[in-house]
Amino acid sequence: MKEHFETHFKLVEGEGGFSTDSVSQSDLELFREVVTRHYQKVLLNSGFNDEANLNQPIDTYHQFSQKVDHSNIWGKKDRILAEEDLEIFLSSEFFKSMKEQIGEINISGEEGVGYPEIYYRLVRPKPYVDVGPLHADRWFWDLGHGFTPEGYKRIKFWFSLWNEPGLSGFRFVKGSHTKEYDYEGEKRDGQMKPCFEEEKYNFEISPFLSKPGDFIIFNDSLLHGGLIGGEKTRVSFEFTLFIK
Repeated sequence: MKEHFETHFKLVEGEGGFSTDSVSQSDLELFREVVTRHYQKVLLNSGFNDEANLNQPIDTYHQFSQKVDHSNIWGKKDRILAEEDLEIFLSSEFFKSMKEQIGEINISGEEGVGYPEIYYRLVRPKPYVDVGPLHADRWFWDLGHGFTPEGYKRIKFWFSLWNEPGLSGFRFVKGSHTKEYDYEGEKRDGQMKPCFEEEKYNFEISPFLSKPGDFIIFNDSLLHGGLIGGEKTRVSFEFTLFIK
């Protein structure tokens, strides 16, 4: 990391609403190892036991995803790291540095699994249904997802683990956290979720053209979504941090 967390947080509250940086190579390898192990466990628990594919790099998942019940085995709760995996993540240089600089690490648990939630995403190059639409995370909280402790505010972290630099990743609208946009709440997958008509606005979209190990910290009112592109499965992880 190049910047102090307090510097990042000031930028997140500032005009742009975001800040970027990268983790060390050793942290990237640690995060990848933990996520790969969890990914393999989910596939095995689903009944998929093709060792040839299981042992291939995770960014080849799209090549055999039609052999599994993708939409049912990869719900958000299925992608939350296990508690023992969380402890490994927290042992990384990144999280140790965070604790030294800001004191407590208070990660949200809006899905109610009973411990702080860090979860990953698998985004296949096609079909495009895996690519998240433009939205603000605050809308989910406003619709009843999770509870924010009194005296705290929320900041979001998104990390690239596997992606093709310049071809896939994350998009956002600079400064959009300072404005209000109309959206509707609709029930999907048993929960209220925001539905936003991006086409109604003439947004200037900024791509976060990351490479593996890069991350973006952003205001939870910032409009953002997935970026279509690439020929491999993109893998990222994210979490919401409560800060005073």
